[in-house]
Amino acid sequence: MDPIALYVAMCGITTHADLLASIVDVESHGQPASYTVMGDKAAHRAANIDAALSDALAAFRSGKPVRLGLAGVHGDKLTPTKELFEQCPNLLAGAAMIEKIAPACHAPEPLDEAACIARSYGAGGALTPDAYQAAVMARLALRQSAQAPTDLLPKATERAPSRRAPEPADTSDDAGLFLGSTAPTDKGKPSDSLFFSPGLPARQDAPPK
Repeated sequence: MDPIALYVAMCGITTHADLLASIVDVESHGQPASYTVMGDKAAHRAANIDAALSDALAAFRSGKPVRLGLAGVHGDKLTPTKELFEQCPNLLAGAAMIEKIAPACHAPEPLDEAACIARSYGAGGALTPDAYQAAVMARLALRQSAQAPTDLLPKATERAPSRRAPEPADTSDDAGLFLGSTAPTDKGKPSDSLFFSPGLPARQDAPPK
C-alpha cells in the first residue's frame, strides 16, 4: 500500500479507497493546501492551509466555484472552510462525493465503473473530462499493480489522524505522507503537506516550476 492509500485507510475509508487515492494524486498531488478555481488550468498550492483558505474564499465570494484540498472536494454551494482543508475531513467529503456519483455509474466491470466515477468527479476542474479520467485511471492501475514502494509507509508508531468529518451543511447539495514535512511549494515556502506520492509518476498536467 502506498502512502496516500494508507492515509485514506487511516481515515476509515474502505469503499472506492484506491479510486479516492488516485483522485487525490490528480487533484492535489498530496498537498492539503491545494485549491483549484473554476477556469484555472492547474491547482494552486498555497504556502499553508490558512493562505489556501483565504484565496479560496476570495474566489468563492466572487462567484467562482473552488475545488478544495487533497481530494478537490467541490460543489456550487460548497463554502470553503478550514475544516475542509484538513486531511481526514477532506478525504471523507471526497469519499461521500464518490458514493453520491456511484449509483449513476453502475457497470458490470469495476474498472468501467471507476472510469465513469472519475469522469464525473473531474467535471468542471482544470483538466478536460478525457484527460482527467485518463490521469486517474493511470494512477489507479499503478496502485492495483502494487507498484508503489512499501518502504515509504509511515511507521506504526505515528499518530493516526483525526477522523472528524466536516459539517454537513455545506455538502448537502453537492457533493509525501511525511508527518511534519516542509516540502517546498510553488511559492518557495514551507507547506502543510503531509504526503507526496513518491511511488507514482509526477503530474504531467501541472505547469513546470
